[in-house]
Amino acid sequence: MIYLVCTLFDYDDVLQLVLHRMLEVDLLDEPAKRPDGFSLAAYIQAHHFDYPAGGEIALNVLFTPSAGQHLQETPLSANQKLTQHADGRLRLQATVADTQQLRW
Repeated sequence: MIYLVCTLFDYDDVLQLVLHRMLEVDLLDEPAKRPDGFSLAAYIQAHHFDYPAGGEIALNVLFTPSAGQHLQETPLSANQKLTQHADGRLRLQATVADTQQLRW
């Protein structure tokens, strides 16, 4: 899914709108209004897209070599452990936030 991070009307609270639910858009001549001090990178780092289900879980997943390769470069957690099996598959073990996105 693709989200639009935005404010609406004259409000400063930041919202997320799912793009596939939009039926029509209008291009305005007005410049976009950004709340003072807003940073999209900081918004993402603050886990606003995680939709927490609560707590943490011990994740244990088996990946094909190509699907799990990027996990060596970008770990999911500080305690992540990757083990390569004889058939080339990678087993990931990590403690991660229990989020709706992960469960989906």
